[in-house]
Amino acid sequence: MSNQISPLRTAPADTRAAPRAQWPGTALRHPTAFCLLLTGLAGYMDAVGFTKLDHLYVSFMSGNSTHLGLSLGTGHWTDAAWVALFVLAFVTGSCLGTRVSDRIGDTHMATVLAIELALFLSAIVLARLDHGRAGLLMVVVAMGLQNVLHQVVAGADIGRSFITGMLFNLGQSLARSWRDRVEAGKAALNALSWSAFIAGIILGAHALGTFSLATCLGIAAALVAGMLTCLVSGWL
Repeated sequence: MSNQISPLRTAPADTRAAPRAQWPGTALRHPTAFCLLLTGLAGYMDAVGFTKLDHLYVSFMSGNSTHLGLSLGTGHWTDAAWVALFVLAFVTGSCLGTRVSDRIGDTHMATVLAIELALFLSAIVLARLDHGRAGLLMVVVAMGLQNVLHQVVAGADIGRSFITGMLFNLGQSLARSWRDRVEAGKAALNALSWSAFIAGIILGAHALGTFSLATCLGIAAALVAGMLTCLVSGWL
């Protein structure tokens, strides 16, 4: 009888994909703090815009849409054209942010903040050249852009500047909180976001009462730069 040699058994190849290296600015360690800063910045800039733009906003497009309808209804065509330009700028920012997010993916947060910082720096230059309205138009684009950075934390979608929706969500969560602890957490986060927006408005009003428009924009740019640095460094 001939000896049969059993085939050499080799260990099956490990087909699991190696974990992908994480690029800077791809994940948030403190998403709630990040979103509160975004919402506070929107409130801060709305206070500046409302004062400098004859009751126009840079992030609150519901108010601007009402203003647009009133201007059209009363035949104030120049005013209507200017408000429509602001609404278009916000939509442009939202479109740009979405394109960046869809094309870049994981690194979009750092990229969006970098673009927002560039827009604020452009606004500062325009303000120093006595083109404050044009500078604030850059800020409107930035506000539309930054809305793509919103996060869902404990079931609550925070980080947007949609205050009406935020308050509606707060009321809805309060109605359900008595029987659902998760809804109570959502209510707390929405209330905290609304408070951040109001705090931003208060700070914006005080800043504009003390500093020039360019300096107020510089404060906002410094905040965005700080957020970008903390995000890339992994601190935020």
